[in-house]
Amino acid sequence: ALVRASATAGGRGWQRGKTVSDGKTGECDVPRINRFVERVQVSDTGLSHPRFVKMSDTSGREHKQVVKAKDDLRQDAVTQQLFMLLNKVFSSIPQTRQRDIRLRTYKVLPLSPQHGVTEFVRNTTTLAEYLKGAHEHYRPNDYSFDTCRKLIKGVEDNT
Repeated sequence: ALVRASATAGGRGWQRGKTVSDGKTGECDVPRINRFVERVQVSDTGLSHPRFVKMSDTSGREHKQVVKAKDDLRQDAVTQQLFMLLNKVFSSIPQTRQRDIRLRTYKVLPLSPQHGVTEFVRNTTTLAEYLKGAHEHYRPNDYSFDTCRKLIKGVEDNT
């Protein structure tokens, strides 16, 4: 890993695997990417069929990331910033702090207007999964969820 050398320690530029703090040089204790799992999983849901990538860091923890194309994640990043701000407001109000009211946030990294990476959030359900079950439960006599998706896709392809 490359980290910035402190100007107070007389360091200039970048040093490999070291950090300079208060004039002392030591090993960097921030976890870094150690390796990527060779296999990439492609989602069968989602408009852009995002890819799931697993990696491990130098502390041994495994991380799962969602890589998206044809999706503008800049709005997602702004939404997460708003959620973090709201969490600060909630923690400053005694009633919401007592009830432990918080919005679940996750990391978003827009790489371009059409590509980006997000943190995978465990123990959640996608909107598509929820809607499929809810549609079958509340509207059993309507078109199936899959039929609706195919009809919408057909309209998108013709425009």
